[in-house]
Amino acid sequence: MWFSSSTLRWTLAPWLLLSGMAPVAREAQDPTWSTLLADGKYEQAGQVLGAIAGKTSFEELGRNAVLLLRLDLPSARLALRGMKNEEAGQSDIAAILEGLIQSHRGDPMPLVPRIQHLLEDPSFRLVVLPYLGRGALQLCRSGRQEGVDLLQRILVLYPKAEWALSNLANGHRFMGQYEKALEIFDSLLENSGRQAWFLNGKALVHQARFETEKALALFLEGGDEKCPGSQADRFTNRTNAAVFLMARREVGDLVRAEQLLESVVSRDPAAIRAPYYLRRVQRLRSGLTPR
Repeated sequence: MWFSSSTLRWTLAPWLLLSGMAPVAREAQDPTWSTLLADGKYEQAGQVLGAIAGKTSFEELGRNAVLLLRLDLPSARLALRGMKNEEAGQSDIAAILEGLIQSHRGDPMPLVPRIQHLLEDPSFRLVVLPYLGRGALQLCRSGRQEGVDLLQRILVLYPKAEWALSNLANGHRFMGQYEKALEIFDSLLENSGRQAWFLNGKALVHQARFETEKALALFLEGGDEKCPGSQADRFTNRTNAAVFLMARREVGDLVRAEQLLESVVSRDPAAIRAPYYLRRVQRLRSGLTPR
């Protein structure tokens, strides 16, 4: 889980204070492009942006630039297509859109260095957090310390947020920094209760350390119907426990794995992993080689 499920409110845009004048919102141009975006006219909005992009940075678009970072994949592609002249195609705004498109396709890395500094700007903070969070965890998966550094920057801004602490712990796990990860998860379990979300996180650390029995015990605790937390987190624990049992294959493990997976599939039509592993365990139990 990257982000908190609680509703968050957008903060007001920062203001540029001009000497001897009242505060004036940062706007670098006629806001026609943002009106077109709001109306769903993405390519036309890109055409207007293309006309101003050579002399305007992303930040100079003002608070309405948040609209660009909220675009989904098809809309971002249309907006970029509208910026078709050569000068616009080499602009900072076009680069942001290209990074956004790559992020939507599963690679947040090109966008991260272009929007990291926006984390300090209240106008952009909430909209860049998901992109930076996914990018930071991907950096950690690649063994790069800057991923942990970015997660720590986010934690400074949200020091009491459980999601920020949990993500930092996961970053440490990806980096192989298991003691640091366990320290954070133990703190969360002590201060916020033995919630399924934290139990799953700690179990994954033990699994990475090949402490398999500790991992299984935590997965089963987190998957119990009475465990505090969301049903989705309990189902994740059950699925992870079942995958562990399928790999261990001691007497009774396959039967128990099948029961755990059936309890998820029967109650969660949107489940993706559980149906896949349920088919595998059923093939194993029938003596067939799983595909």
